[in-house]
Amino acid sequence: MAVLLAAALLMVVCTAALQLLTALPIAAAAESLPDENHRLAARFWAISSLLSPTLATILTAVALLTPMTGGLSPHLERTRPHLCWLRLTEGPDAAWHFRLASAMTAALLLFGVVRFVWRLVSSARVARLARAMLAKNTTKEVLILSSQEPYCFSVGTRDGVVVISQGLAGQLDTDQLRALLAHEQEHISRHDNLWHLILELAATVAIPVPLGFWYAHRWRSAAEAACDLAAVDATGRDTVVALLELMDRQIGELHHKRTGALTPVYRAGMSPQQRAERLRRVARPSVAPALKLVLAAEIGLAMVVVAFTRQWLWDSLYCAGDSLVKVMGHF
Repeated sequence: MAVLLAAALLMVVCTAALQLLTALPIAAAAESLPDENHRLAARFWAISSLLSPTLATILTAVALLTPMTGGLSPHLERTRPHLCWLRLTEGPDAAWHFRLASAMTAALLLFGVVRFVWRLVSSARVARLARAMLAKNTTKEVLILSSQEPYCFSVGTRDGVVVISQGLAGQLDTDQLRALLAHEQEHISRHDNLWHLILELAATVAIPVPLGFWYAHRWRSAAEAACDLAAVDATGRDTVVALLELMDRQIGELHHKRTGALTPVYRAGMSPQQRAERLRRVARPSVAPALKLVLAAEIGLAMVVVAFTRQWLWDSLYCAGDSLVKVMGHF
């Protein structure tokens, strides 16, 4: 139990610290992305969301395993400088405070994992039900529900199904319906429902520095834009713009009629009107060359810092893992 509590606290602290350290390089890299390559942007924001939790997991494992490998403790002769945790863990009531903080972070991680698993299982169950309903119909990819509420979405994390209401399908012409289905089928082929759950879990782990939620928001915007481009390839830009404007009007009417209405399932990252304006506007001038130099300099500086402070970092991780496990108590 002591190791698990120490791991939870280290995991969240490392993730938050890495979120702060990587925020500026990520912002610079985001500005260097091509304006029209939304698929690349979606991949970039997914990697940005997963970067800090992944590195934090590695650092936490190193911090907890290093004392077990028989390495030399930096405290034996106090000759190697490092980020020391002893003064924090040996203070008055320090053990109680650290145990409380560890219990809270462990509860946070448990909540994130349970929520992820529950939503993953629920999504798979809904997809199975939708496919079972499709087995009785001639259509094998689209499920049309007898509802006058205007909505359309995809369900499932692998073999997805497009669900559309009669209320929405009845208001669209043939080209608009093709555009809508192309958009949702692109979500299925990209496994966006699964990625959405994974990035939300990553953001939950880094909740002390909530940049992960912003990265997930940017990923949703880029994913919607990539699916809009798939619809453009299928039917043309004017058709998709007209479809998005129609959906935006329907959202306004729905909220006007029912003030307590739920957020429409197709409002993700950006509103349909904003997505339509994005399709209409001219691409911005590229500023990539200058920013690439900045990014190269930042990466080079980071490599130099790590090379010269490697022992300092190793000893700091040793001290963190060893001190936290001791303060949590042993079995």
